[in-house]
Amino acid sequence: MKNKLSIFALCAALLMSGCGISTTASGGNAQPDHKVNPTQTVVNLERVHMNSLATSQYPYTVQEFDVGTGTYVSPAGKKMPYHLNGIIGVPEGSGPFPLVLITHGSHSNDNENLRFDTGYRYLVEALAEQGFVVVSMDMSKAYTWKYGDNDDREKSQYLAAEHLKSLMQAEKGEPKGYPVELAGKIDFGKIGLIGHSRGGETIFDIAEDMQNEGTPARALLCIAPTFLFADRTWPDAQVALIIPEYDGDVIGLDGFALYDVLGEKTQGEHLAVYLKGANHNYFNSNIQRNDGGMLASTMDLSDQLAREEQEAFLQAFAADFFYLTLKKEASLLPPDKAQPETMFGRKASVLYRNAQSRVLLAAGDTAGYTTENLQAETKKDAWYFKQDELLVDTITFGEGAQQSRQLLKLGWADAPGVFQLAPSVTDWKEYAALALDLVVDAADEKNRHQEYQRFAVRITDAQGNKARVNLPDQLQTLMRAQGELDFTPVFEEKIYFWSVKTPLASLILPLSSFEGVNLAEVKSLDLLFEDTPAGSLLIESVRLQ
Repeated sequence: MKNKLSIFALCAALLMSGCGISTTASGGNAQPDHKVNPTQTVVNLERVHMNSLATSQYPYTVQEFDVGTGTYVSPAGKKMPYHLNGIIGVPEGSGPFPLVLITHGSHSNDNENLRFDTGYRYLVEALAEQGFVVVSMDMSKAYTWKYGDNDDREKSQYLAAEHLKSLMQAEKGEPKGYPVELAGKIDFGKIGLIGHSRGGETIFDIAEDMQNEGTPARALLCIAPTFLFADRTWPDAQVALIIPEYDGDVIGLDGFALYDVLGEKTQGEHLAVYLKGANHNYFNSNIQRNDGGMLASTMDLSDQLAREEQEAFLQAFAADFFYLTLKKEASLLPPDKAQPETMFGRKASVLYRNAQSRVLLAAGDTAGYTTENLQAETKKDAWYFKQDELLVDTITFGEGAQQSRQLLKLGWADAPGVFQLAPSVTDWKEYAALALDLVVDAADEKNRHQEYQRFAVRITDAQGNKARVNLPDQLQTLMRAQGELDFTPVFEEKIYFWSVKTPLASLILPLSSFEGVNLAEVKSLDLLFEDTPAGSLLIESVRLQ
């Protein structure tokens, strides 16, 4: 102790005498003390255009088939004779190849001789060329009223199970009468389902049956689906829904209600694509009527897609969807990219969630955020008009949890405005993106003269570093829906509403865009409304994924 004190005294004396010797606690060279200034970075988010990933070009054969007849007897005793027939596409090569089954919808109820399975020949060809065995199944009898009404779900399940059983036998080399060789060709561990219209809902029942039989479908593609029945077991699978903007048949855009239910009932990965300019019927080449024309009184159809354009989109989308889900076992959207502005050359907005989704703010939350020069209030969008607090319809439904949704309405009348969230989760480093499910409130007068809204997003970490991401102008996600204020008389009252449905969409920001902040210690998330002088948004949730 005495020696140590002497050394300390000597050092002190030297310092006092101006010898210039300095010491540190570690005994090394000392560094001058200084305060590190927090950084501020700004990034302009780039638009994303989704182009085709699946580029295989297998030689293939496509043929119609009929491998036998049978009779289905319903639980009510109603008999339905059927042919096990359809159209099949098989790539050349040893295989085995993933299997995709296609189910058409209810397009005729009185003529059982009409064929709608062959209306997907173009799709069968496209998928066979990409290395899939594809079967478009004739389901016409299931929808024919004389064989029983309102039981098409059960009949479709039965027919699909018979098709699958027949294919399994043929794959083992048993002669079944298919016009193409199937022995060793099919991988029944990789099955996908496609359904259109009523078939787009029924494939969930088919998937339930398949799961019970030990051959689960891993990926489901629903095209302009209905949502008529909620009493089913929903499969944990990767699901994509294509919802046409100008659907004159399923005018309720039921696919969005399906998307909501999937989020409540399952743990899978889900993507809803709102395809701009598309109608219901042009996905099936055997249906001639332009159902989009039924919406001409309320919507401007000048940008409606031609039949060939819709078919080309579905070919590319289905090829990529099953390439990713069945062959690559990958995500439906790249985790490091923003939402696509166009998909295969067509305008679209999307709703997307993956299994990692974590809610930071739900619309019903009343704490955790502050505002500056901006109004925030919770609003209910309800199917029943007496409970409804909004003029727009973000797609509510007449039963179950989909009867209403809570939305946080942010409005600003004199920019700039700031919405600041103190997130309940501060460690974001294990996530790939920030997602906001929202829509522009088309009926709010502050948006009347704005076709699009625009804002910036800023993250601040615990050390005060800030990273700001500016959104591009004219994003599909932030487009104000066309339409006008309309009303309907109910007794002595006029019920006002916006004439066009305004579904939610996901604004997705890759966390890699927020440069210079510590994502393990996020302090605040700010929405900065500076780019347009006034406006309002409806936000359902802010999520990590």
